[in-house]
Amino acid sequence: MAKLNLSRSPDIVAAIAILDNGKEIALIQRSHRSGELSLCLFFEKFPFDGFEIQLRLDYSEISENGDPTLDADIYKGGEKYVVDRDKWHHTARALVGDEWLYDWEFRDYKLRFKVQTTNQKHQSAKAFIAAAPVNLAPISAEEAQRQAIADEKLKSALGVPNTGVAMERGGGEQDPNNAGIIVLALLVAGVIIFFILMSSPSTDNTTPSSTQRTDLDNADPSIQRMCATVFSKAASQLTVEEESWKNTCLRLAWK
Repeated sequence: MAKLNLSRSPDIVAAIAILDNGKEIALIQRSHRSGELSLCLFFEKFPFDGFEIQLRLDYSEISENGDPTLDADIYKGGEKYVVDRDKWHHTARALVGDEWLYDWEFRDYKLRFKVQTTNQKHQSAKAFIAAAPVNLAPISAEEAQRQAIADEKLKSALGVPNTGVAMERGGGEQDPNNAGIIVLALLVAGVIIFFILMSSPSTDNTTPSSTQRTDLDNADPSIQRMCATVFSKAASQLTVEEESWKNTCLRLAWK
């Protein structure tokens, strides 16, 4: 049986009519004289009481339930028969008992059948390769302001003078790389200095005097070397535009 090609029902690739007595009739698709495929599935013609009857399921006329219409053409002596045509020409599928059937009748001839179709799903898909997402969104003005305030507070706590150099790119966008390095260096330096202060020499059982030295000169040599390394690395990451910061880090490194 040839594969069907119904443009309005492309999923259907085969169809059969199953009669009341269980007989199965394969429905076929034909071409018009132009060569274009018909939108109907045909029964073979059969004779009845001097008439020739052609039944077909017309997929160009779909009911509200999505079913094709059963279309009948009857011929008498080679001519189309039209008497009482409205009674037998078009028949819709209907619920008969508990089954949906086509129940066709012409004079004393009755034909009841159901249709079984073979469907093939046609799916199309597009494949594409997506690059991993990269966050290129600039820092918002509000976020930049919050970070600037935090930097000023940290510099004030460490006693580093405000150089007035803004670590910004053109257009007001903060450079996240240099800013992150500076903040990290200052945080590390703050922790180191805290431990220096905590480890500063004091006389036993006495409170350190206000004149007691607590700078790097009093620190253990290993701590001094650590501080020098931290500030040297921080200075090496800074650009010409951040020269005052670089000088500050170098000064702290060699103090």
